[in-house]
Amino acid sequence: MKKNQVSWLFETYYSDLILYGIGITKNQKIAEDLVSDAFYKLLLNIDKVALHQCKFWLMRVMKNSYIDKYRKERHLEFYEATGRSIEVMESNHLEKLLQEEVRRDLMQNIQKLPAKYTEVMILYYFLELTGKEIAEYLDVSYGQVRTRLYRGRQLLKERLEKDGET
Repeated sequence: MKKNQVSWLFETYYSDLILYGIGITKNQKIAEDLVSDAFYKLLLNIDKVALHQCKFWLMRVMKNSYIDKYRKERHLEFYEATGRSIEVMESNHLEKLLQEEVRRDLMQNIQKLPAKYTEVMILYYFLELTGKEIAEYLDVSYGQVRTRLYRGRQLLKERLEKDGET
């Protein structure tokens, strides 16, 4: 891979990586730091990473960095995501705002689920990876991905129904 391809990768994957980072950290600033660190590590390993593997490689670096840097620090407080608007391509501005609000609320509710469901649901519904891609990325079976998606949807449904009652 060449250095000029890194800028293309940054432009192409930045939004997805930020979304993934917010999904695993529940904090936009930490997510941005993880993305920066991941691209820095990509530059250091530019000859070792194939172009077609970069997105998953960057995501794995982000997750491992988060575990190493943040989860092990017991005193770190976890904050809800700041509500960074998710880009939605719609011609109607009101429709766009409504969709952003719905996606933001959905993301916040997904983030309240256990981590193994949160990660799979973000990868599937927000980053639009296939079940097989998720299985490969998480190094689990395709059946486990399907089970986590099913159970995550069930828990999310229960949470939304409970919130609707209050």
